[in-house]
Amino acid sequence: MSKKIEVEFKSLPDNYQPEKRGFKPNTIRKVNMSDVRFQELARRKLVNDLGKITIINARASCHHFTRRITDVTFFDEWVIISWEHVEV
Repeated sequence: MSKKIEVEFKSLPDNYQPEKRGFKPNTIRKVNMSDVRFQELARRKLVNDLGKITIINARASCHHFTRRITDVTFFDEWVIISWEHVEV
């Protein structure tokens, strides 16, 4: 059994609350393959073991939540990361 890797991203306050409450259970990010987070997401997608995501409030880093990733979709230079709305 593989270790579940967690990736972290910061979210602006206007997005953070809908994401945390489950109204917007995903995030879209511009891909930078020199960033280890995107490398890890691509690797995890290939082995169908997506791991977890932690979303951190960009204005108050003490506020964050962690969810199990349910889908990672790469499209052109973007990635959509979706998660299950259950705290892990």
